Amino acid sequence: MLDADIAPPNSVLLIMDRSVGQIPDGMAGALVASTPTCVAIGTLSEHDGTTHVTLDDASGSSNSTPTFDGVLDTPGRRLAVCSVLDEVVLEIAVATERTRIRIWANDQAEPNEIQILASASDE
Repeated sequence: MLDADIAPPNSVLLIMDRSVGQIPDGMAGALVASTPTCVAIGTLSEHDGTTHVTLDDASGSSNSTPTFDGVLDTPGRRLAVCSVLDEVVLEIAVATERTRIRIWANDQAEPNEIQILASASDE
């Protein structure tokens, strides 16, 4: 498991294979927005402090319902957590060209804890 504490610009993190990631056009007031190649998630306001982010490729689970549960195209077999300025915060290798992404956040408006779990997609 990798982790980092970050106060990202615009209080948004992007989860994607950087070789193909197409960033969502906007958030539409939601915590999470996605395309087939990128998930954007809001964080604690960058002016209020840091957000603790974990990225894991283990086949774990949580008792709670994830904030996001979907599949991303990952043809480069790399999954990165980046700032909107394309600065890599965390990055792992993934086993398949389609990766299931589950995200848990401790707040639906401004989370300061975000857990990202990547696993091979059944799709």
